[in-house]
Amino acid sequence: MSAWYPLNARFYILAILFILFEIEILFLFPWSLAFNTDIAVKNYSFSWIWFSIIEIGIFISILVLGLAYAWVFGYLDWIKPSQKKHSFKSPVPTDLYKNYFQKND
Repeated sequence: MSAWYPLNARFYILAILFILFEIEILFLFPWSLAFNTDIAVKNYSFSWIWFSIIEIGIFISILVLGLAYAWVFGYLDWIKPSQKKHSFKSPVPTDLYKNYFQKND
């Protein structure tokens, strides 16, 4: 038995998306802590608060546009392999298979 097992590409895509959204949370977390208390909001000027809100809005909108782009062009779709029909003809009649599986169910 081999230790090498080929993984499907969808697992890599899922891992990359997970890392992408974790990095997004890392960037949003300090911003949310800065405006968590009333004292912090009172110490900042009003123009600085609006600047940071616009900045974080631009950041989130860029991420949403990137997600929408990946979704529209099918980068988030699961890879569905095409199924091949086998042309194997069994020497055993199909009635024997049906009878065998009906008895064992």
